Amino acid sequence: MRAAGARAVAHRQQGVDGLLTQLAGAVAARRVCRLVYISFHERRQLRLTVHPVRLVFVQRAWYLRAFSPRFGESRTFKLSRIKALDVLDRTFTPPAGGPDEPFGEAWCMIPEGVCHDVRLRFDRQVAGAVAEVQWHPSQRTCWADDGTLDFHVRVDGLSEIASWILSYGPHVRVLAPDALIRRMADTTGRMAALYAERGA
Repeated sequence: MRAAGARAVAHRQQGVDGLLTQLAGAVAARRVCRLVYISFHERRQLRLTVHPVRLVFVQRAWYLRAFSPRFGESRTFKLSRIKALDVLDRTFTPPAGGPDEPFGEAWCMIPEGVCHDVRLRFDRQVAGAVAEVQWHPSQRTCWADDGTLDFHVRVDGLSEIASWILSYGPHVRVLAPDALIRRMADTTGRMAALYAERGA
């Protein structure tokens, strides 16, 4: 679900095919790259030299995982925000111990620094579709006699998994942790108030 090696170029995203080809070659040859990048986090355009480690395909988009000497750490760059790329003749030495795990225990891409044991119960209408997918490396599932599915996972951060849970609407109930129950109650309460106001 999470990562793709440099050779996994079968998945295509409109507008980045050329970048994919160049970066796949740079990852394989350990070539230093110079890029112009639109950073939403920094709120500006950045000019960076990076050491590309791997390409990652997540949620219908390609990302580059690379070490940035400027920031002194590995960062993730969305390919669609790379506005210019120059693969240099210089090579780099990959980090000791191999490539890092780009997203840790995050549900998808954004770790928040606190891990939570999440327990959900899906009703019969969606349980089968949920159970057949490996959503996260830590997930465990348990079927009940009534056809419902208990879903257990340990994730770093709640924001991403909360959005995923909301996509199942009334077909899932959060059983733990309390922080996630409160978050879902607050979000769905505000949604109900919004639509009640519109109806009035």
